[in-house]
Amino acid sequence: MHPEVLRTLKILFLLQFAWLFGACGSGGGGGGGDVLAVLPPVPVAPTISAQPAPVSVVAGQPATFTVVASGSPTYQWLKGGAPLAGDTQATYVLRESSLGDDGNQYAVVVSNLAGSRTSEVVRLSVSAAPVVPSFVRGPSTVSVVAGATATFDVEVGGSSPFAYQWLRNGVAIAGAIQSSYSLVATLADHDAQISVQVTNAAGSLSSSAVPLRVAAQFVPVSIAIQPKDVTVRNGETARFSASIEGTGPFEVRWLRNGAETALGGTGFYLLNYLYVMTPALLADDGALLSLRITDSLGNTVNTHQARLTVVP
Repeated sequence: MHPEVLRTLKILFLLQFAWLFGACGSGGGGGGGDVLAVLPPVPVAPTISAQPAPVSVVAGQPATFTVVASGSPTYQWLKGGAPLAGDTQATYVLRESSLGDDGNQYAVVVSNLAGSRTSEVVRLSVSAAPVVPSFVRGPSTVSVVAGATATFDVEVGGSSPFAYQWLRNGVAIAGAIQSSYSLVATLADHDAQISVQVTNAAGSLSSSAVPLRVAAQFVPVSIAIQPKDVTVRNGETARFSASIEGTGPFEVRWLRNGAETALGGTGFYLLNYLYVMTPALLADDGALLSLRITDSLGNTVNTHQARLTVVP
């Protein structure tokens, strides 16, 4: 036992003894019966009936730890085993948590004259505030032949998990709650306006509506708008674009001086394909950019080559 506690108990014992002795001898000459004094209760070490619990919060929120103890104790909260100055109540509140607090460990010592107890050590978990959804790639217009499957999809940034709801002409589509939505298209579906709403813990985002094009027969790919020459200053952004027509899906690939670049993928009806060079440098001066498109039947077309001019 701690020496200070042991010394306190000895003093209390001597006081009780002296009190009892005095009470027994006080009636010696008077003839009345002796009356024993009621002894004060012996202090009992505190007990913890409810341990602090681990806490998980989002950065910026308060974090609260609480202990329930008996024995009229005093309290001292610890962080990483070290006392927290001034935190001497049954409840400890970290008023504004930060990511730097993630993983901190807390406990509390409850004490009285008879002894002390230390609670279980618990962990504080702090996560980053959720980020509202954003479209990395929004839905695109889809063009198919009647009887074929049309698929709309999106790529979303922000904090997961995400909830999706696809809409047709502004009305929610039952069961369309994934990042993609597919249907077997009929001529009656032509020009239906398709959009999607994405929600997470931080908020929601709605896309623009894009049309579903349904043709009675296949239309081969063709170039609607050729890319144009671009002139920029050294360090600026250069943008080349082209538009195509036909029945998708298409495989697309930008070419630089006739060689494939990393920019490619699939697309659909009357899309504007964009090539972005950030930044354009003097070393890029004279580069020739073009687009190669292949439809689902293997028809391939190439745009004209557009020249990039970079000036100091």
